[in-house]
Amino acid sequence: MADVTGRSAEDIERELEHKRSEIGRTAAAIQARLTPEAAFDQALAYMRGPGGQRFLGAVQRNPIVAVIAAVTVGWLLLGMRQPAEDRGPRQPHRARPQEPPPLTSRTSETPSGATMPSAAPPPGAAAGGTTPL
Repeated sequence: MADVTGRSAEDIERELEHKRSEIGRTAAAIQARLTPEAAFDQALAYMRGPGGQRFLGAVQRNPIVAVIAAVTVGWLLLGMRQPAEDRGPRQPHRARPQEPPPLTSRTSETPSGATMPSAAPPPGAAAGGTTPL
């Protein structure tokens, strides 16, 4: 069976498989470039080149800013290494499941013993028959 462009289902499947493999190769290449080792290698290459001279000049001109930046990066790196259960009070608070309210009967007995619906509003409803939004 062919689609509106005249391609068969097998042709479309082959094209999709080709696209999937391209996407897989692209994702693998991106993942390889984003490893910590690759980032460190890129930083070293930058520091060995002319960029390193500019960086060292900036540090010499602004040593306090460089120290603050180094402390901040170190703090972030230490925070990433710490397991989530050791982070203490910063853990998200998990609400306990609440018990549903007890079921109450909305009927009342008449003097003859018959039951009738109660005229009282249901629990949580506002007076006057309106419900808050």
